[in-house]
Amino acid sequence: MASARSKSSEVITWTQLGIHPKSCGLLNVVGYYAPLLAQFDRATSDGFVKPANRRIVIADTDPAALVGAVLLPAGGTDPVLLPDEL
Repeated sequence: MASARSKSSEVITWTQLGIHPKSCGLLNVVGYYAPLLAQFDRATSDGFVKPANRRIVIADTDPAALVGAVLLPAGGTDPVLLPDEL
């Protein structure tokens, strides 16, 4: 079974390649993802990750806010169409 981290990396890569416009949402309960997010931020500030690619990963402690943010394309403002809305 694939880990959550490998699946998240797959979603991020597919967005970078333009296969889909989706963000990767992380529900940051009790700061669980804080070290990973700090690593992403550091890689961005050090120039290893482009800011546009950093914006693909969205984290929030509020599930409703996270779902709302993930329904937007990575770094965008127009909602992504869900399969039943196509």
